[in-house]
Amino acid sequence: MPKTTKITKAKTTKIATKKAAQKVVAKPTKKVAAIVASGISVPTFTTSGESTTAVSVDQAFTVKANQALLTQAIRVYQANQHFGLSSTKTRGEVTGSTRKIYRQKGTGRARHGAITAPIFVGGGIVHGPRPRNMGLDLPKKMRQQVFAQALSERINEQNVRVVSGLFKASGKTRDMAALLAKMDVADKKVLLIVTDKMDQAVQASRNIPTVMIQDALTVSAYDILLHKVIVIAEEAFEVLKKRLPESKKV
Repeated sequence: MPKTTKITKAKTTKIATKKAAQKVVAKPTKKVAAIVASGISVPTFTTSGESTTAVSVDQAFTVKANQALLTQAIRVYQANQHFGLSSTKTRGEVTGSTRKIYRQKGTGRARHGAITAPIFVGGGIVHGPRPRNMGLDLPKKMRQQVFAQALSERINEQNVRVVSGLFKASGKTRDMAALLAKMDVADKKVLLIVTDKMDQAVQASRNIPTVMIQDALTVSAYDILLHKVIVIAEEAFEVLKKRLPESKKV
């Protein structure tokens, strides 16, 4: 008789878990692998929308995305936005007399004490939410890796633009809208990354509903992943380079 292989429930679960993990962490395509190996350039524009010499991108900007790490970083970011201020009052905190509402025996009704008991309308809440710290932390090296991976993902998708001369922007919304239209990103969610000396560019962009403005020192990986297109001021691009991990650690 031919030998039969018995597949246990534990073995089936292990195989299913392995297949699910392979789906989450997708293998890079040949195109992405070539980009990681050789490096790419990011298109550069002037404030008038004219294309200029592209900015070369080093290896630190072209790292493979770790989906598990990106998911963890998003969870940490969202948890840190939750202030955890929800609060309810117990029977000892609600307003009301603690006098026994009627005598213990002889009424034919259930035994009760104070009117602040949770069983009454307006009484205290049992096991309700209390203020608590819901913040999570991510180690510095992991934060650097996540930031590099998020930016690399947008670069690989060719959804990053660099703009030179933004510190000399006119401050008019119509000029910024025209620039976005010439870069073919007017109808997309745009993250504009600037430095602290670009008040005119900020003023020109803040009235455009599809544009979110962030400083190069404080922009997070979550902000990058949340937007389809990243527009970076030339000066801000140099600041972002300093926030990336060293090439040998990538």
